[in-house]
Amino acid sequence: QMGRAARAYRYNPDVFLLPAWKEIYETDSERKQDWQEAEYTCEMMRITCREHGYNVIEVPKTSVDERAMFVLNTIAGSAYPVR
Repeated sequence: QMGRAARAYRYNPDVFLLPAWKEIYETDSERKQDWQEAEYTCEMMRITCREHGYNVIEVPKTSVDERAMFVLNTIAGSAYPVR
């Protein structure tokens, strides 16, 4: 069962979530979801992570470089080691 596995195999308590972003969203051969499904999937990921005790950190909708720096700076300030 998914819930049992989520409790048994813990990851770092902080989880990065890159939210659905309509202005840059497009489908392709790898990304087949339409926009509505992408929004739903993002929200379900947020809810599921929180239900399993993870701290969801939303990465801001900025440039790629700024998002990368946000993640690196957040990790650098974290009390948990990166694995």
